[in-house]
Amino acid sequence: MHRSFTLIILCLIPFLLFHSREKRNMEDAVKKSSVIGTGIIESVSRNGTRCNTTTIAKIKVLEIFKGSLEGKPLHLAITEHHWKKSFWPWQEDCPSVHYMVPPFEIKIEKGVKFVFAADHFKGEKECYVTAAAAYERLDELKRYAGLQ
Repeated sequence: MHRSFTLIILCLIPFLLFHSREKRNMEDAVKKSSVIGTGIIESVSRNGTRCNTTTIAKIKVLEIFKGSLEGKPLHLAITEHHWKKSFWPWQEDCPSVHYMVPPFEIKIEKGVKFVFAADHFKGEKECYVTAAAAYERLDELKRYAGLQ
């Protein structure tokens, strides 16, 4: 009995590891970011395919506490991957992927006021949000960044 139970568990392990989505740690993301501030979401656009959905929000910066955006616009971007088998013979399967997402703890919709951590990425004309939390957590994120 014990031997068959162990065999079943070992056979199921690969299936438990498919398509994992992990969220990065908020404190680590804030500590590594070069810009900390507050903002409000001005607009949101979503672009989806059968295999993924990308959400991009334009952010109006209210206040910067650390670093500088260097005159670049600020965007929040996230892509969600969907693991699906093809339904029709001409469709491709959407692959199972393991991926990390930034710690975004807010609803991504117009008018949401929040605290952000952001970074400059080489070759990009915009800065991107690397962590986002409710405005009420401002003091906590400032502490993570070493500003308090």
